[in-house]
Amino acid sequence: MSFADYLDALVRRSTKQRDPEKTRPLLLAAAVRFSETGSFATMTVRDVVRLANTSHGTFYLYFSSAQDIAVEVLSSFVEYELRTLPDIDKERHPFEVRLAMVRWYQQSFRANVGLMRNMVLLSDSVPEVAEIWRRRGKMIIDRFLDYYRQRYDVTPEDLNLLRIAHHAVGSMSDHSLFARYGVHGASETSEERDEDLLIELHATLSYRAIFGVDPPAEFLDRSARFVGLAAKLR
Repeated sequence: MSFADYLDALVRRSTKQRDPEKTRPLLLAAAVRFSETGSFATMTVRDVVRLANTSHGTFYLYFSSAQDIAVEVLSSFVEYELRTLPDIDKERHPFEVRLAMVRWYQQSFRANVGLMRNMVLLSDSVPEVAEIWRRRGKMIIDRFLDYYRQRYDVTPEDLNLLRIAHHAVGSMSDHSLFARYGVHGASETSEERDEDLLIELHATLSYRAIFGVDPPAEFLDRSARFVGLAAKLR
């Protein structure tokens, strides 16, 4: 479910005409809809109340400015993402864990591409958004680190190195997503559009980067041919 769908469900849950639990997500949902085609940097209060079909007075009961609601939307979105992160079973093979996380990450990005585009762009100029972007990255990496703590005998120094490595590996996935969805003006017409292939390929490459070996063949489907080709190139 996209964040927009989640907010719409909150709005529908209340049958009261005037209800803070309905009005706040209604305004947030309007800002999310604006983000799908527009920039939070130019969004106005008028834009939000028009999409929410409400008044300026109602808006100012909850938010102080267009930037205020933009920051709230992005912060709430990251909290929503945290609740949708895949559960990790320490008994699962580390490649299965990585594949599930990569699939979640790329599908969440696609479902919320307007919000992701605006978060990346505003993180350059709005400190609050830069902190939201940093917090988002940390919570995703922390999920991996929790898995390592449960499965392996790792020291704090080991975990710090793994955090650095995951930051580096994550930038590869981000660059691909930025190119596919035109974030930061990035675009590559030759970028592969087969999402299932890209998910498995990114999981394979990141697994190699962390563990230094290819993932077991029984877990591979779309990227098995790539692993075989790489063996020829050694």
